[in-house]
Amino acid sequence: MKYIHRLPKESQEKLFSLLDLGKFYPLGENENAHQVNVRFIFATTEDLDNFLLKTFVRRVPLHVSLPAFKDRPLTERLALITNAFKEEAIRIDRRFYITNKVIEELTKNDASGNVGAMQNEVKLLCASAYTENHQDKDIHIGSSSENDNYIIIDKDTDINDHSGSVDAEADLIEELHLALKESTSKKDTISNQILLLMKFLRKLDYLMDENLVQSISYKLRIGIESILNKRYGLKLQLSDADIKQISFGLSLYYFTDRKKVNMTELNSDFEELYPRAMYVYKQLLREISDDEGFEEFNIPWLVLLFKDRIKKIESIQYTGIILAHGDSTATSIQSVVNNLCGNYIFEAFDMPIDISIHEINNYVQKYIRQQKDRDHKGIFVLFDMGSLTQMFSEIKKYSNCELLVINNVTTATALDVGIRIQRNDGFKEITRAANKFGEACGTQYYEGLSDNSNIVVSCMSGVGLSEEIKRMMLESLSNKFEIITMDYKDLKQTLENHEQKFFDKTKFVVTTTDIDTNLDIDIINIYDIMEKNGYARFEKLLLNSGEQKPNIEALMNKMLKFFTIEGIKDRLQFLNSDVVIDEVQLITQRYQEYYDISLDGKTKLNLYMHLSLMIERMLVNSRKQENPSVSFEGDKEKEFYSVSKTIFKGIELKYNFQVNDYEISLMYQLLHFYI
Repeated sequence: MKYIHRLPKESQEKLFSLLDLGKFYPLGENENAHQVNVRFIFATTEDLDNFLLKTFVRRVPLHVSLPAFKDRPLTERLALITNAFKEEAIRIDRRFYITNKVIEELTKNDASGNVGAMQNEVKLLCASAYTENHQDKDIHIGSSSENDNYIIIDKDTDINDHSGSVDAEADLIEELHLALKESTSKKDTISNQILLLMKFLRKLDYLMDENLVQSISYKLRIGIESILNKRYGLKLQLSDADIKQISFGLSLYYFTDRKKVNMTELNSDFEELYPRAMYVYKQLLREISDDEGFEEFNIPWLVLLFKDRIKKIESIQYTGIILAHGDSTATSIQSVVNNLCGNYIFEAFDMPIDISIHEINNYVQKYIRQQKDRDHKGIFVLFDMGSLTQMFSEIKKYSNCELLVINNVTTATALDVGIRIQRNDGFKEITRAANKFGEACGTQYYEGLSDNSNIVVSCMSGVGLSEEIKRMMLESLSNKFEIITMDYKDLKQTLENHEQKFFDKTKFVVTTTDIDTNLDIDIINIYDIMEKNGYARFEKLLLNSGEQKPNIEALMNKMLKFFTIEGIKDRLQFLNSDVVIDEVQLITQRYQEYYDISLDGKTKLNLYMHLSLMIERMLVNSRKQENPSVSFEGDKEKEFYSVSKTIFKGIELKYNFQVNDYEISLMYQLLHFYI
């Protein structure tokens, strides 16, 4: 029933009775009621409380309020306008060319007749234009002098496709982009860019769809709180008017023919000018809409969102990344650090427990590329657990920037690095500070085993022997290079998993066994050094590295002493191996000086072993007076006998025994090749 408010109260009561009982009496009859089952639909343009009985209103189960034409979404108004023109096009069999100015005025129609009033206005426009050009197949509506685009409507027009009705906005957007592009190329002030955008939105105010803008505003506020405030620590001072203005700008996405607007070049300019602000802004847009085009189309509004805050965001010259296993470990640390710093310092990635190093690096690689790594002063990657060396090497494959990798990340370490990043401290200064975090936090900021020239020591028998060799090297050499000890298994894996560049600063590797590798790196067996050829090679490697010959000889003596002690300590029953080794070194030195010879390491080692055990034998057997008969023939042997008696005089007096001729003959057998 149309216009229910016109029913008098008596008629409303009768209608109420019918609704309530489902019975009525035909006109003129009052005895037999007729049973009916009907539904009523009522319509009114008036306030129900002013015209209808309350009992009647309560009996109506469903109330639907239809907004006035001017209060309906713009998309709906455009569809209704398009349909009204289409009906006229069908009726008179003509095609209409309607200026955007006419469409704009129709969308603002606020006559009390609502849709009907708008339709009547469309009929008048069509009738007037038809009267003037009734012989033309194409009829133009709107002043021909207007510099405006036209939309075309005929009997085949799809009323749901009304994007053409805002073609003029596409032109305006193109003009805006040209102006913004010119502004960014001149590196114009943020204030000028803001004015450009505000002026543009004022021109398009007639496109304001309150319902759509309100919906976007709601999502925008949520995104600002969860993304910008909580995650990135950006506290924006935005008024309700600011939010509405930005939301209106975002809403234009739904009214513009985006095929006619090329955003690529402008977005590229913004990427170059505001790379960090762009990254954060895109995270926000994805929270508002998952439509890919929405993000690309709405880039310019970041200037209205961040305003002068852009300068602070872009002031960060380093890239910080936090990686941690778990649902929210990394993002929790990120939130704390960014909020305490009051700026976007770190991006964070929460990772599954079973994620591979390759997948982790996909996160990092994608993020660094989004950040335009050519602008980085350096990259800081903080993660919770894994191989420092492997992580560093993987990242270095796609970035030439200086890189610091820190493992076992905590909120405290991340905050320390974050504050230094915010201050834009030097990269080396930040790395030095990171190295003081403690043993729990490993750091790496160089490619390879070390940032310095280095020698690697790795013994199959264990790290203990490697550490002893390192100690002797540090005590003897000039410390021009770092001595690195490695587990033998780790060394093999490192050689297998890395390229030549990784070992550029490694001079050579010292091991206790031979290792096969395809890399061009010198590997020398510690036991080969005891022989003449091996020692010559070892000496050459050190000399080429800038070491001095006396230091090399000192190192050799220390190693001989060490290996002798290790070899005899379990075989000596009475003597202290650390004490006796000094005696045997002195004896050996006197033989070399007298005969002017230089014994190789292997001979020295054998001589040290023999002399140490000989001294103990002499002590044990001194009272037995056993002295096997030995004859020394020839001048050479006799000379050796005489020299030996002199050399051994000191040790004989010290330990109160006498070296017999048999022991001297054994010594001769060891040395006769050299004398």
